[in-house]
Amino acid sequence: MKPCAITTYRSGTRPLCALTIAALVMVASCKREPEPIRIGSSGFFQNPNEAEYDLQGIRIAVEDANKAGGIHGHQVEIEVAHDSGLGESAVRIASRFVADPRILAVIGPGSSAAMIAAAPIYNGRLAAVSGMATAPELTGISPWVFRVVPSDSALGVAEARLFLAKGWQRIAVLYDNDGYGRGMARAFAAPFRALGGDIVGYDPIIDETTDFGVFIRTYDQTRPDAVFVICNLTSAKAFVNAAAAHPLRAQVIGGDGWETTMAHEPAAEGAIWPAAFSPLDTHRVASQFTRAFIKRFGREPNPFAALSYDATLTVLDAIRRGGLDRSAVRRALAEDTRVAGATGAISFDRGERVGGAVAFVRVTNGQLKPVDLEAAAPPPQRRTARRDPP
Repeated sequence: MKPCAITTYRSGTRPLCALTIAALVMVASCKREPEPIRIGSSGFFQNPNEAEYDLQGIRIAVEDANKAGGIHGHQVEIEVAHDSGLGESAVRIASRFVADPRILAVIGPGSSAAMIAAAPIYNGRLAAVSGMATAPELTGISPWVFRVVPSDSALGVAEARLFLAKGWQRIAVLYDNDGYGRGMARAFAAPFRALGGDIVGYDPIIDETTDFGVFIRTYDQTRPDAVFVICNLTSAKAFVNAAAAHPLRAQVIGGDGWETTMAHEPAAEGAIWPAAFSPLDTHRVASQFTRAFIKRFGREPNPFAALSYDATLTVLDAIRRGGLDRSAVRRALAEDTRVAGATGAISFDRGERVGGAVAFVRVTNGQLKPVDLEAAAPPPQRRTARRDPP
């Protein structure tokens, strides 16, 4: 773009008012727009099950901010980088973001492995707010790292208490044999046992397992009150279909990675799982977000979209309060975050989200309904005729 040239026209020594006014208009029009605020976003955006929702949640938050005039007169831009959920990729992206002085903060990484690997790169340089990294190992890893999702440790304790309160005292656990699955299984099993619960099965499965016959036949012998299935969508669908076909006489409980699309599986009827967000949530920000998401994208948001939206809201709020300085943004996040998000109120204690109650949904007549565990249907009766296995 050519630089603006301003010329003042005069006739002799008498100014020409019309030309003076025109010149002033030209000066105003030639003022540069403020440079946009740039925020990095690192995530597993090539994952077809999650990526589109993640990015759409981010876009809703950014579009709303820009429609409202941006931040301090600056429009907001997102630089999206695909880390494939891998530590090596996340480190490369973090190094690039840190080296770019235009980037004030980062949304992500989304996976625990990616965040754990990238945290040392962000430490002391650039604040990163993850929507979905839940690994307990992230607690205290860096004062520059934050997450809007409760850690596996917090979720595991809450689940242990809720299951026991419901009367599910004998639990079989199936978990993906990866970092997420092992971490979530441990985070649940330890407090569950400590509170008096009994783990009657604790079995890893490989990624996208589809044959669950041997496990379900074993449950005829061990007789759990519930089976806690911590796995991906492919395995989740296979499990509920195998459980319905056998049939399994135990409550099916999914992990927090189960998606809203599971409700479309007829065999998932009655299954429950924890959800950081549900389109059925009625509090103001959640319902506003759901309406905006449906209007913009033609479908209901899922928890991935809501958590990404909330991570973005949190970053935008910190930039508003901290200004256009990386260190000030980090301080704003750490010291005085009070954000009303789609998943509830958000504040931090040493990078961890404070509070955030665990909510559950149940598949009822092919639709997801919020669950009050105390008011839910009773679990299967305890069987005492057979001794527990050693």
